[in-house]
Amino acid sequence: IAMREKYSFVFCYLGMDWTDPRLTHRFRVAYELLPHKFSKHLRHCYILHSTAGFRISIWTLWPWLSQRLWHKIEYVHNLDDLVHKIHPNNEVAQADLRRRVPQIVQRHDAEWNGCEPPV
Repeated sequence: IAMREKYSFVFCYLGMDWTDPRLTHRFRVAYELLPHKFSKHLRHCYILHSTAGFRISIWTLWPWLSQRLWHKIEYVHNLDDLVHKIHPNNEVAQADLRRRVPQIVQRHDAEWNGCEPPV
């Protein structure tokens, strides 16, 4: 799909230690390995639950990211915002997407927003 159609990429930040330079290096290497068509068809890159420290780490990658890709990065604070951005005005698709989100991300979202985590 990503080679022929527009797509969105969602990165769920779950508290990894981005101060470790090996992680930033791996992220950059992974991006460099992607064929050009993948970045060409990328519509948005949503980052869920980012912290200030994570955003600073992402800023260290700016020399390796094209302006085109850089402008596609969007920070999202919770799952509700994410599903509304991906499927605006489509409650059925929003509910379906929410069900497909891994439970670990749903639990983190609930804790992040001060709600009761799902069982």
